[in-house]
Amino acid sequence: MKLLHLLCFVVSVHLAFTSFMGYEPWMNQQNIKVLPDIPVAVYNVSLNDPPKTRWNGLIQSFGPAKAKQLLDTVLQRIFPKEVRPIIDLITSRLDDYIAQPFADELRGLAEIMEADLGDIVFANLMYEMTAGCTSIVVQDPQGNIFHARNLDFPFNDVLRNGTVIINFQDQQKTVYSAVTYIAYIGILTGQRPNGFTITVDEREEGVRILSGLIALVDRKASPISFLTREVLEQQNNFESAVKQLTDRDLVAPCYIIVGGMSPGQGAVITRNRVVPSDVWRMNQTDYKWFILETNYDHWNTPPPWDDRRGAAVKALDMIGQANISPKTLYQALSVPLVLNNRTTYTALTSAGHPEIFSAWVRQIQ
Repeated sequence: MKLLHLLCFVVSVHLAFTSFMGYEPWMNQQNIKVLPDIPVAVYNVSLNDPPKTRWNGLIQSFGPAKAKQLLDTVLQRIFPKEVRPIIDLITSRLDDYIAQPFADELRGLAEIMEADLGDIVFANLMYEMTAGCTSIVVQDPQGNIFHARNLDFPFNDVLRNGTVIINFQDQQKTVYSAVTYIAYIGILTGQRPNGFTITVDEREEGVRILSGLIALVDRKASPISFLTREVLEQQNNFESAVKQLTDRDLVAPCYIIVGGMSPGQGAVITRNRVVPSDVWRMNQTDYKWFILETNYDHWNTPPPWDDRRGAAVKALDMIGQANISPKTLYQALSVPLVLNNRTTYTALTSAGHPEIFSAWVRQIQ
């Protein structure tokens, strides 16, 4: 019976998301207006607290009603009624499908926000599979590594209001940090001080939402953002992070961009759902001092209506390695196309210089 439900669900989700997942041309930027950036607020989450309550302080500070309103607004736009039966089935046996501590964290969020658990679960799977992104790792002439990214979403007008920085702490010491969205427990942009940095970009392959939800019944697969959080918590260097990020089955294809501490430590991991398709390192690029990823395989040419890659490469070429810095890297992420009307935030990270970890909400009309 469960299999029959899932087969029916496969068909309904494919149909329900066909229109939502269609991408508008990124080059439609003629009339956008860029307003002043807004620094992202910083919160702490203690890993010493029980999973079910560790998010309470953040939600209370942000405002439970405000957090729920943002969640509801997002879900009203992208949560079709066809999905509800399978989400209810999953949440009724959450521990069978979501590993700890994430299952209890999701339950705790639902309680503190007075939200439906199914809504919380769906939102935590949806974000990582619907994002357009640009991620760049650069090396300056002294060998310092800097890693930055834009995160783009089709419903960014809402998500800009829910963007937060979280320091995950053990005994009041930050173990790793993330730029994320309120009520989202995974990590798409993260930094482990004196270790490595990670960003996740969506990969255009197949039906992304569908792949992710099918993986809820595949206990060997991990939601991408949950895996990156595990890696940030468990690993302490670039190479061990790259290894763990290539070894695990995932819910959907993606690109995982990793920056390290030493010269040359930049990589784009092109992931299939089950195995890595390719690990591309900075010293294998034509430029040697930077590596970048948008949402297309690096060995293929992006479509002409979405050449964020070309715009970013041109910006970096104009800056040059001699002038690269966190400031000029931010400028490269602010050129047209790379910065677009779907950009929610720009983040700067560096494992070797963790003090620069920061993010700004990009206000674009």
